[in-house]
Amino acid sequence: MRTRRGKRHNISDLLDLLSTRDLTEKQLRDRLVKIITLTIGTIVVVFISLTILGPKFGGLLGIISIHRNDKDEFAQLPPAAPTFADLPSASNSNIININGYAEPGTTIKLFVNGPEKATALTDKEGLFSFINIELSKGNNTIFAKAVNKEGKESENSQIVNISLDDKKPEIEISSPKDTSVVKNLDKRIVVTGKVTKPSTVRINDRLAILGSDLSFEILIGVEEGEVKIKVEAVDDAGNKAEKTITVTYVKNSF
Repeated sequence: MRTRRGKRHNISDLLDLLSTRDLTEKQLRDRLVKIITLTIGTIVVVFISLTILGPKFGGLLGIISIHRNDKDEFAQLPPAAPTFADLPSASNSNIININGYAEPGTTIKLFVNGPEKATALTDKEGLFSFINIELSKGNNTIFAKAVNKEGKESENSQIVNISLDDKKPEIEISSPKDTSVVKNLDKRIVVTGKVTKPSTVRINDRLAILGSDLSFEILIGVEEGEVKIKVEAVDDAGNKAEKTITVTYVKNSF
């Protein structure tokens, strides 16, 4: 005699149910209902098991990936912000070239004083270049963004300010005065003066230190006779000014 084993059935139960020997018509119908019910229950259990546990076990075994529906992880990330290469803080030309680097294969958007000005593609090494970018008079604010092939956009690059300045610095030589006579035993002359804007100052090709008040002072070696003193000043935008005076040096103990 067969015994029931609760609501769950194993393979032996199925085999028993499939045996139709010595069954009445009613018993046969009851047995068919049980077979159908058991089959449906088994299908439901298998489906739930595969849905919940299949991805995890399959992922461990390399058969079913738990990330099978995920897109490339890196494709979801925005690219890094572009970096500019050696942009000046000032320019005496209203047309400049802008270079830099970002991730290879990205599109670089350049923004000048607010609106998007131009776009460029990075090469296989990540380099990009913008040619003949026009600046406005005064201060110009420049930054860039990178966009990858998936349309992900980077954060803003570092904001760079470039001043368009075409005005030359003015040079004032305080000492010695032009056409003056300098007398001493040192064979040296002290040259002092001032410029009107921050600049690199050279006197007879020697670099002079510029003070916080834009003044300069330098001691130069000379020989007796006529001495030309040439002062050159170049500001941050590249504007250059020159001034030359002539003095006479006399070796004299007064």
